[in-house]
Amino acid sequence: MRVSLKIGIVLFFCLIGTCQGQGWRGIVPLHSTCEDVKRLFRTTTCESALIDSEAASVFITFSDGTCRSEWDVPRGTVISLDVRPKNRLTVEDLHLDLTKYTRTADQQVQGTLYLNNKDEGISIAAFEDGRVRHIFYGPTAKESFKRCDSPPVKSAGTGHGSVKFDAYRFGRFRDNTSRLDEFATTLTGWEGSNGYIIVYPGEGVSIQEVQIYANQAKKYLVERRGIINDRIVSIIGGFRDEPSVELFITVKGGDPPTPSPQRPRTNPQ
Repeated sequence: MRVSLKIGIVLFFCLIGTCQGQGWRGIVPLHSTCEDVKRLFRTTTCESALIDSEAASVFITFSDGTCRSEWDVPRGTVISLDVRPKNRLTVEDLHLDLTKYTRTADQQVQGTLYLNNKDEGISIAAFEDGRVRHIFYGPTAKESFKRCDSPPVKSAGTGHGSVKFDAYRFGRFRDNTSRLDEFATTLTGWEGSNGYIIVYPGEGVSIQEVQIYANQAKKYLVERRGIINDRIVSIIGGFRDEPSVELFITVKGGDPPTPSPQRPRTNPQ
């Protein structure tokens, strides 16, 4: 990592109280392992997941040891991190050499800017006033030799490679747009991923109602957040006692999530 950029990243983590060296608390794509993450967060699994800390929410993806992750690295190797600071942070605070970043304005969401440095594998999403929304860390360009030569191998019907990003009780659409915003942010930074919206009918909520909700959610992600239409799939799941919504992210080459099957409603006598 170049000195100027390294200083900027270290300063970023100092500002949010997590300054412990290179990467996010020392977690570096293609170098750190699940065991490193376990020690830091006291987690017990090596599944890709959203992890909460005092300073930030961090979405970490791991390799399963196959080319589904697109990288030829051992199982449990960290592939990427999507860091969303919980405290106010601006691009200026990072002290980055912005000549090394390309700037792209979001054509769908007014006031959103993306700064990308492909050499370092870093992508920053920021608001028009400079506030940082998230920083995505992936493999650097110099490690492209670790990328798989052959296309990812799929295993049919297992749902392998799908990560549950969020789940919540079904309710008014406008009450949950912030969850969809976070979903869109992660999809934007995670190259090659697809998003799945699974909505389950339940007591007092019909299939027609969840279908409308699913359509609204997809339309919001496409028209308001600029996610490519083909990257979002909406699914109606089986009837549940409590109607709910689940958001999944499927890595490149992974299998889509499998919703709970439809089951008959209980007909009380």
